[in-house]
Amino acid sequence: MSEFVQNLDHYHESPRLFPNKGYGAACRRATGSFVAYFNDDCEILPGWDRTAIDFMDANPQVGIGAIYFRDNNGPWNFQTFWQMCFGNFGVVRREAGEQVGWFDEREAFIPEYQRAECLRFYGNDVGLALKLIDAGWGSVPIPGCKVQHYREQDEERRENNAQFVNCEGGNIAGKVLWHIWNGDTKRQSREGPEYGKKQLQAKYEKFRHLIPASETWSG
Repeated sequence: MSEFVQNLDHYHESPRLFPNKGYGAACRRATGSFVAYFNDDCEILPGWDRTAIDFMDANPQVGIGAIYFRDNNGPWNFQTFWQMCFGNFGVVRREAGEQVGWFDEREAFIPEYQRAECLRFYGNDVGLALKLIDAGWGSVPIPGCKVQHYREQDEERRENNAQFVNCEGGNIAGKVLWHIWNGDTKRQSREGPEYGKKQLQAKYEKFRHLIPASETWSG
């Protein structure tokens, strides 16, 4: 591929780092003002880059712009977590990413598992958005910026889902995110069981005007 793309830096993992650490390592090697991340099961559509740059330049308070996607031939949408937008596929402002240390590599002790877990596979995109929101940056969709997602349940994806989503005890990423942001028992006693979620949502309010009311939300 390097013969077709200038300034290509091929980053090979050995051993595999999983997305949260792998994406973070790749982002730190990138050199642009904005860093975009995608998966291997999507098709980037024409004009996405200029559309994203124009939007991010016009909205300097936005730390990450979520790219609209659709599964196969479904509706165009963006995803949310705790009623806040995150980038399943995203464009991150380098300044913001560097400020928060890119993707969330923290561990949280999960009582149901009696062990510490991190966002090894799923949830890394949510974790990044929450870190940026907590630091005062916006996480909103980029109008007109689209990527086609081909959701296929092949053997590898079934194995990943079995290991990280449909495992005993439930979705690992959801539990890790909850305990990272709401797991301080002393704060729970003072501020309630969802103190972190509520704090993030309060910070997010000033960015909701950037999301058209007619847009389709998912999740």
